[in-house]
Amino acid sequence: MPRWPHLPFPLALVLLSLAVGLAAGLDGPALLAAFGAGFGRQQGYFALVLLPSFFLAAALTRGEALGLGRLGVALSPFAGAGMVCPDTAYAALAPVTAGHRRAVAVGSYAGFKLLLPAGPLLIGVALSADVASPGFALLGLALLLPVGAAGLLWLRLAGAAEPPAPAAPPARVAPGAGLRRLLPLAFLGTLLLAGLAGRPSHPALALLTSPVGALLATSLATGALLPPEHRRECLDSSLRRTAPLLLTLGAASALGAMLAEALPLRAWASRLASGQTSLLLLLLLFAVAATFKVVNGSSMATFAAVPPVLAPVLAASSLDRTFATYAICLGSFVAILPNDSFFWLTQPSEAEGPRRGADFTFAGASLLQGLLGIALLSGALLLGGRLR
Repeated sequence: MPRWPHLPFPLALVLLSLAVGLAAGLDGPALLAAFGAGFGRQQGYFALVLLPSFFLAAALTRGEALGLGRLGVALSPFAGAGMVCPDTAYAALAPVTAGHRRAVAVGSYAGFKLLLPAGPLLIGVALSADVASPGFALLGLALLLPVGAAGLLWLRLAGAAEPPAPAAPPARVAPGAGLRRLLPLAFLGTLLLAGLAGRPSHPALALLTSPVGALLATSLATGALLPPEHRRECLDSSLRRTAPLLLTLGAASALGAMLAEALPLRAWASRLASGQTSLLLLLLLFAVAATFKVVNGSSMATFAAVPPVLAPVLAASSLDRTFATYAICLGSFVAILPNDSFFWLTQPSEAEGPRRGADFTFAGASLLQGLLGIALLSGALLLGGRLR
C-alpha cells in the first residue's frame, strides 16, 4: 500500500479548498476566480498587522537582562495581543517570570484571542465590524478579566504547580534597565488608548491611533532605537515569520471562500433571519469557530477561514457585528490540542520532573475559558447590551 506523504499545512489547505470547489460543481474559470478572491481577501491587512508585530516580538527579546516575576503575568495578555502571537509572547516572558510560567501561558493565549490588535481586529475587519469603536475594544477587555481568571483557577484545580525556580547568581543590571525592553508595549498601549478615548479628525492622527497604525508607529519607533545590527536581525526575523504565515492564512481564507460557495448558506441565512434568535446565531458562530480550531489546530487559520463561511449568514441577520466577532474569538479558544504549536511549546520541561505522556492541562484551561466566555457573551446579548 502506498503511503500518503506528510503534506505541509498550507498545501493541505490549498488541496482541500480545490477539492471543495470541484465537489461544489465549479468549472475551471469559476474555481480559479473563487480561489483567487478567497486567497487575497484579507492578505494586505494581515501583512500590515503581522510584519510590525513580529518585528516588535523580535525586538523585545533583545536588550538588558530582565526579571518580571508576577508582573509578567499581568503583562502577558497585552504581550500576546501586541505580538499577535501567544507562542512568541510566552517564549519571551516565560524565562523572565520565574515560578509563573503556566500563568503566563494562560494570559498570553487569552490576550491573543480577546484584545486588540490581535484576534478581534483580524476577525472584526473581515466581518465589517466597527473595530475603531471604543465599545469594540472594551468588550474584549471586559471578557478578558473573568476568562483569564478562569484559566488561572483551572491551573489551581488541576494541580499544575510551578517548579521551583533554579537559583541563579544575581546579575549586575542597572535599576530599571531591563524595563526599557517593555517601552514598546507601553507606547503601543498609549496609542491604542488614545484612539479609544476619541477619534481624531486629522487623517494622520486617526491612522496613528488606530490598531494597525499604532503597530506600525511602534515598530518604527522601536527600530529607530535599536542598534543597526539588531535592527537588521529583527527585520529578517519578521520577514521569515510573516511570509509562510501569509501563505497559510491565504490558503485558509480560500478554503473558507470555497466552503461558502459549496454550502447552502443563503438558504440557512434566510431561515435564521426569518425565525431564529440572535442568541442561536451567536452560539452557531462559536460552534463553527471551535470546530475549525479543533480540526486544524491553528488559531490564525481559524481567524482567516471562518469569517468567509459565516458572512452570508450574518448578512441576513440583525446580530451586532461586535458580538459576532467575539463569539468567533471565543470559539477559537477551543482548544489547545496536539495539533496546535502552543500545546507543545507549553509542555513541562525535564526540569519539572519525569512525564508519562503529554500534559493536557492547557487543553482543559482553554476549553473552560471558551465556554465561560460564550456564556458571558450570551448573557450580555440577552440583557440587550448592544455596543456602539
